[in-house]
Amino acid sequence: MTKEELDLLLSKQNGAIIAPAGHGKTEMIADIVLASEGKQLLLTHTNAGVDALKKRLNAKKVKVNKYNLLTIAAFCIRWCMAYKQTAGLPDFNGSDNVDYDRLYLAVKKIFENKWAGDILKNTYTSVIVDEYQDCTVDQHSLVVAVNVFLPVYVLGDPLQGIFDWKKKSSKQVQIVDWNNIEFERAEVHTEPWRWKKTNPKLGEYLSRERELLLPALRQEKVEVSIAPEGNYLSVITPEQFDRNQYKINKAYNSILYITKLEHKQLSICQRQAWRFQYDETQELQDLFSYAKRFEDDNGYIRAVAALEFMYTCATKASTELKSYYENLKKGKKDFSKIRKYTEMVAPLQRICDSKDYQSILDVLRWIKYCPESKIYRRELYGEMFRSITYAQEHKGSLLEAAKQIRLNPGLRKDYSGFKCLSSRTLLSKGLEFDCVLVDMTDPPRAKDFYVALTRARYEVILISNVDRIVLDW
Repeated sequence: MTKEELDLLLSKQNGAIIAPAGHGKTEMIADIVLASEGKQLLLTHTNAGVDALKKRLNAKKVKVNKYNLLTIAAFCIRWCMAYKQTAGLPDFNGSDNVDYDRLYLAVKKIFENKWAGDILKNTYTSVIVDEYQDCTVDQHSLVVAVNVFLPVYVLGDPLQGIFDWKKKSSKQVQIVDWNNIEFERAEVHTEPWRWKKTNPKLGEYLSRERELLLPALRQEKVEVSIAPEGNYLSVITPEQFDRNQYKINKAYNSILYITKLEHKQLSICQRQAWRFQYDETQELQDLFSYAKRFEDDNGYIRAVAALEFMYTCATKASTELKSYYENLKKGKKDFSKIRKYTEMVAPLQRICDSKDYQSILDVLRWIKYCPESKIYRRELYGEMFRSITYAQEHKGSLLEAAKQIRLNPGLRKDYSGFKCLSSRTLLSKGLEFDCVLVDMTDPPRAKDFYVALTRARYEVILISNVDRIVLDW
């Protein structure tokens, strides 16, 4: 952003900037923070988005006392936990099956109070919201309420508005309409910076593809070509992908696989665990689910849960530990006939006899006894270790420890360093990888397709057995 553009934006009580993917939104946010007085509140939707912003802010040498960076959900959870009665959610615990629509409305209710606005004004100078195209109407209403007390600047791209999925209740989530928001449109010059130094031809292709996909914003279907182009767009068949019969440039340091379906996301990790890690959701409900099971009064249930946790996180666990598992399911802790992995005997028996968190850790360390096993859910695995350690240190329940580890921003750990990741567009927003493989066998929506394409720095590989596909809006 030029100084003139920044000065004009910061003179307003609010402003909205539209910029395509890879056109410097995170750079603009860093510029706004640097040019602003005091401390800014930075909000985005996903942990991946938080990580991307944090890296850019660090690269620009923005001092950490200049900003507080959170997901919108984490920001709201913190306020709701602090002021449950005002929010009208006295039993809110911050983790179990959070109703986010209800949460956002509850926090908006808090910000209808002048004292809450005074807290905001005493803490921050302004609020910056990234990826605003993904804000729901309820989130937007919350941001408008905050704008009464603080200047608000929002950035986004309507073609990346992919959070309007259908809920199980068949109710469609209504996302913000850029043509009807209260914030003043800020005109800012943008360019496809992401590909300037990596592959300018890919940047040109993505600009052309964006123009072809724009009718999706009018809720129209779009037909796209699935054909290789230059050194930036390749096509492989599903069979080649399933059998790992494809080549990726060895110079690439990172690879992202994107699919529409969660079971495919997990399947590729299980089949190619030597390469892909599983991209976890922000909520990570499996962490809380297993933490509850590890606290069960029945020792056999705790021991079975410890083995099933290993099954969930690592290859070979279900077959290599089958004998222990079958004994425990029958209510037996006599493993004298089992000859494999005898290191597991003592900790499993201790779990059966007492609520011993250390024994659970010893079971989860089975991976070191089976070097052929590969962990493909390192984030879940690591968060459980951290939760158990926290519970031991604070002499509290494991479930409460897991909530602290996952929900307390001060305890959050960065898991963005995976070089090869299996993901979905909802999870990979904000990420950048050298090469991106996009599963077209279950065609994504047009906006999801655009988001998937623009995660790549050098090359996109489409997985398809047809040469043209019609994408829904």
